[in-house]
Amino acid sequence: MYTDNPYELYKASVYVRRMLDEYGFNQCENINTEWNIDILSPQRDKDNEKNSAFTACCLTIFQDACIDYAFRYRGT
Repeated sequence: MYTDNPYELYKASVYVRRMLDEYGFNQCENINTEWNIDILSPQRDKDNEKNSAFTACCLTIFQDACIDYAFRYRGT
């Protein structure tokens, strides 16, 4: 998932967990296989303050998210 708002990643993880549980997949892992700052963002794939803050915020929010694994994608 690509976004400029880390809270969107959190909301998506809660939604997916809720959906998995609703259909009886309570033991299934919730994995976000690809996340990063919005692909259309001019900050994408740059080592700067905004991208650093975004990444740190995501790592912090994942601690409280309903997610087992999250893999950051960077295509430089």
